[in-house]
Amino acid sequence: MPETAYNKSRFRIPEIEHRYGPQVHLLDDPLAWTQLARACSQGTKQPELGRLVQRLYQRLAEVVLGAEF
Repeated sequence: MPETAYNKSRFRIPEIEHRYGPQVHLLDDPLAWTQLARACSQGTKQPELGRLVQRLYQRLAEVVLGAEF
């Protein structure tokens, strides 16, 4: 029997409106914004930088997989 639990899911990626075109997606994710700001700050060094980048990519993968599958 095929899986039916998600047939009526209304999940949509939280995105910010922009004028960059339909191929650009900006996530509306305050935690990710904070992590990105910390990663880009001058005082951030390894190993913290590596952990932040890992968390950001992990979150991105979660959002994409949640939306596509």
